[in-house]
Amino acid sequence: MANPKVFIIQKAGEHAANQNFREALCFKRAFDRLGIESTVYGKGYPNSEIPFETASIGYDIIIVLENYNLDDSVPDISKSKAIKCFWSIDSHMNGVLDAHKEFVKKNKIDVVLNANIAHTKEYPENFSAWFPNAFDETIMYPMPEIPKNVNIGFCGNIQNRGEILDNLTQQVGLKQDIFVIGENMVKAVNGYKIHFNKNVVTDINYRTFETCGMKTLLLTNYSQGLEILFEPNEEIVVYYTENELLEKIKELIENTELRERIAKAGYERVLRD
Repeated sequence: MANPKVFIIQKAGEHAANQNFREALCFKRAFDRLGIESTVYGKGYPNSEIPFETASIGYDIIIVLENYNLDDSVPDISKSKAIKCFWSIDSHMNGVLDAHKEFVKKNKIDVVLNANIAHTKEYPENFSAWFPNAFDETIMYPMPEIPKNVNIGFCGNIQNRGEILDNLTQQVGLKQDIFVIGENMVKAVNGYKIHFNKNVVTDINYRTFETCGMKTLLLTNYSQGLEILFEPNEEIVVYYTENELLEKIKELIENTELRERIAKAGYERVLRD
């Protein structure tokens, strides 16, 4: 398949500020750079009015990026003769893995890509591979014009993090940028000396890669597979307990040279890989 045509399925983002950051559009920009023809199809895009069977004619590969409400958001693709791929991004959330497994079986998916390394074994009848999250360097990048005036910040949602965020706010002055999205997210993270992160369950979330891509030091809890993607304490900083977290925050705030060296190494790693 020298020049495959790729059909990407995911509905448009619900928030205008974040629409350009949707996985489907990041994929399309990457395919464009590789010279691979692709199109994005889903609710919120003009072509969603065209039946899937018609819109997908002539495409060799279908990639489904939708992860929730799959029966409502994704047409029945089981009869398509294209290679059918599904990226299971949020399988760590309650009930989502079972829904993904049902979707894969019902739609006769050929290739299952798993953001969670532990879930590759959940699809014994499919080609199943680890496909971690990443970032799009065309929309997330260092902004040297923004001074790093915030010692430690968090940009994201509160989900399963409320208590530790409040503790860090009281103890070390953590700045909470809750539901700051789109370009404002990029600006916020660029203003941090340290970006605190806590993966929700067993995931390695997007913010892991995005933070490094903005040349800000990432301080995150450990999740399986993290040491394969990064060199802990050389490219990112990893903590296991809250006491260890507080010690590392103090050290990193005081040691500018160490902080900047790790941030630079993390940036170089995500650009390379």
